[in-house]
Amino acid sequence: MKLIALSFLLIAVPILSFARGEFEYANKLVLRTGVGQLANQGDQGGGSPSVGGFNLQFFHFLNSYLAVGFGYQAQFDLNIGTVPVSGYEIAGRIYWWGEGTQVKEKMSWGELDLYQKNSFYFTSHYGKRQFYLGDDPLTIDESKKFTGEYGVINAGLGWDHRLNRNFEINAELCTSLFALSSTDSRVRISETFLWMGLGYVF
Repeated sequence: MKLIALSFLLIAVPILSFARGEFEYANKLVLRTGVGQLANQGDQGGGSPSVGGFNLQFFHFLNSYLAVGFGYQAQFDLNIGTVPVSGYEIAGRIYWWGEGTQVKEKMSWGELDLYQKNSFYFTSHYGKRQFYLGDDPLTIDESKKFTGEYGVINAGLGWDHRLNRNFEINAELCTSLFALSSTDSRVRISETFLWMGLGYVF
C-alpha cells in the first residue's frame, strides 16, 4: 500500500507542478473626459456644472480583481479660461464581474494570455484638490483671487470593454461620499461625474 501511495506521489507531483503556472497582471493607463456637477457644501454654498474635465489614472494590479493607483484631475471653465478645480488622487478598484486586466500565465511549456471582453468594478479614491474661483486668471489683484485646497473621498461604479489586446473603453460614474475640510470654510466641494475614455493595457 505504501508503495502504491509513493508511486502516486511520484507521478502526481510533477504533473501538478507542470499544471500550475506563475501569473502576471498587466497594469493600465486610463485617459478620460467627463461631465458632471461641482456642489459647494461650504459656508458660501452654490454649485456649477462641469463639461470637458480631464482625468488621467495609472493602475497597478495586485491580482486580476484588485488594483491600486494614482491620478490627476482637472476641471475646465472654458468661458473665462481657468481651471477652477484640479489635483492629485490615489485610487482603488475591486472588480466584481470579470477579470480586471490581462492575465499572463507562465507555464513550463509556454505562456498563455487571458482576458475578458467586459468587466465591472467598484472604485473609491481620495483626492486632494486645489481650487481657483477668480474671474480673471491674469489679475494681480489678490482681493479678486479666491484660492485654496480641500479633500474629497469619492466612490462609484465602472465598466471596462476590451477592444483588443492593448486598448479598452472605460466608463465610470462616481460621486463624493465626503467633502473634507478646506483651507477656507466657505469652500468644501463635492463632485458627481460621469467619466468616459480609453484605457491602455500594458
